[in-house]
Amino acid sequence: MRRQVQAAPVAMRAVAYVRMSTERQDHSLGHQLERITQYATEHNFQLVRVYADEGRSGLVMTGRAGLASLIREVETGAADFQVVLVFDVSRWGRFQDTDESAHYEYMCRRAGIQVEYCAEPFANDGSPFTAVVKGMKRAMAAEYSRELSGKVFAAQARLSSAGFKPGGIAGYAIRRLAVAADGATKRILSDGERKPELTDRVLLIPGPPEEVTVVRQIYHWYIRQHMTDTAIAERLNAAGVPNFTGAMWRPAQVKSILCNEKYAGVMLYNRTSRRLSTKMVRNPAAQWVRHPSGLTPIISPSIFRKAQNERARRLSPIDWDGVPEQLQRLYAGHGRVTASLIDADPHLPSAHAVKYHFGTLATACAVAGLPPGPTFKYAVTRHTVREHLKQTLARVQQLVTMAGSTWRRDGRKERLLIGGAIRLKVMVCRARVDEDGRVRWKIALNHGAATDFVLAVRLDQGNAGIRDYFLLAPAAFAQPYLLCRIERRDEFAAYRYTELRAIFGLAPGAANEASWSGPE
Repeated sequence: MRRQVQAAPVAMRAVAYVRMSTERQDHSLGHQLERITQYATEHNFQLVRVYADEGRSGLVMTGRAGLASLIREVETGAADFQVVLVFDVSRWGRFQDTDESAHYEYMCRRAGIQVEYCAEPFANDGSPFTAVVKGMKRAMAAEYSRELSGKVFAAQARLSSAGFKPGGIAGYAIRRLAVAADGATKRILSDGERKPELTDRVLLIPGPPEEVTVVRQIYHWYIRQHMTDTAIAERLNAAGVPNFTGAMWRPAQVKSILCNEKYAGVMLYNRTSRRLSTKMVRNPAAQWVRHPSGLTPIISPSIFRKAQNERARRLSPIDWDGVPEQLQRLYAGHGRVTASLIDADPHLPSAHAVKYHFGTLATACAVAGLPPGPTFKYAVTRHTVREHLKQTLARVQQLVTMAGSTWRRDGRKERLLIGGAIRLKVMVCRARVDEDGRVRWKIALNHGAATDFVLAVRLDQGNAGIRDYFLLAPAAFAQPYLLCRIERRDEFAAYRYTELRAIFGLAPGAANEASWSGPE
């Protein structure tokens, strides 16, 4: 009888998962893979693939593409392996909620895939003893991260108290200087460059003189000229001054310079914190680490305090009931009220805020019982012109549709293409008073533009409501504009309409079209 030869057991397919937080860790990816490969050989596993997360924290799943890919294959049923090999429990993760670590392992086990910890002294066989030990190991892994976080914070707080910068960018007009452990200076670090040696320290020093001058100018504009963060950013951009990244200034960057005490030579640390991959939180002032740094102050402490007082004043609630009285005081001192005078007055909100609250600066002057200046009058008229233009365009579009034709925008907002062929421009003409006190309206004909007809909306003498309409073909006139005179009512009467509906061949409405105030 022939003796049967027993076949060798088929090796189970396995994958390896390795993770390393930083390049300085003892458990490098190579070290982990060496032990995992040895474990696979000893237990007859066929290692088919490696999932790796290099330079990734084990506190959360976010950013761990290797583990996420592994779990995704397990969840979708695409996994072609039966075992996951991990160096130890901490490499699987240092999740602060130990149930999260157990959850990912359970997902594998539910799919029939075993997780093996190659360097642990216990077998992951599902026994009560193993469950207890794994729970303890997970808790120890999480606690290690918490203890390490506390140690890192304490070390950085000590560095900050000693006048060194523990990390982060230097900021505008400031540079980082690497200093050896014995105090010898090394070199100025470029943006993003790390200190040469682990034992080195970093000091802050003033940057280029031109940047220092800009910082001092920012404080001057803010304190003396009462400019806003936005206005300062706009002025710097208009002057072609780049920010610390070489890009254009943003208001938030101006605010950062005005609110950061390092420009007065004081190092602040722990104003915000984000420990163990949680959301960033703003810490109360009592928890800040505040200490004079080695940085030569760019602005004096007194100027910094003035800037903070100015910001506090601006952020305080505005007494709008008292604004008219302040405008009266401003008028009494200057004989006029302008936006620049309002912005320069420390007792008044910004001109923009006054305009937003009252609607227009002219309205604010009227509430204060002051005569509006020419600039304010023009601003009110300009606002009225824009509103009537918007309303007339909406009305024209409605009437064209009612007349059975079509329309669409033709380039600029005041131009319409009607019926696919007729190019119409809508404009609003305000009343003007010449040097002899006579009222005039100027209607531009735009000979250089591709326009078939101009629909001119003529405002009344007070530039409040609509007086009438003119429909003109620029090609029929040699002059660049028409000048309508109030004393010549019948001049250009052939082109004059009192209702928009008549222009589009529609029956007259119930009321005069010139009194219409908005879209129906």
